[in-house]
Amino acid sequence: MITVATPAELGRFIGQEQRSPSGLVVDAAMVEAFLALCGDGNPIHQGADAIVPGNLLLAQLPRFLQALFRVGHCRRSLLAGYRAVRFRRPVPVGACVHLAATLAAVTPARDLVRVETACRVLHGEAVALTADVTDVYMV
Repeated sequence: MITVATPAELGRFIGQEQRSPSGLVVDAAMVEAFLALCGDGNPIHQGADAIVPGNLLLAQLPRFLQALFRVGHCRRSLLAGYRAVRFRRPVPVGACVHLAATLAAVTPARDLVRVETACRVLHGEAVALTADVTDVYMV
């Protein structure tokens, strides 16, 4: 985990891969709750050989990133967007996933700092999902 006093200090860690200290088991209850919430009736997410919905994995990125990067002084932080989202490999329900994240850019501007992170959700060492995440910190 990286802990910094201000968002701009994240710039010292550009290019260094960080891995989540603990994984997340995506169990059947989590998948069922997600499916009920979004109304996804795709049969590949149900039954004995069910796979985790890719959008459920995508929704875990903020949780993982908050566990990797602790930022002190800021008024507010916002998820500004996802880019280049790719679902690479299915993840079976009940599997444990981790995050590998690399800070790609830290751009301070007047009263905010934009942080871009290249993310990979891993099932074991296999890449299940890739996405570029942009966060904005108001300072």
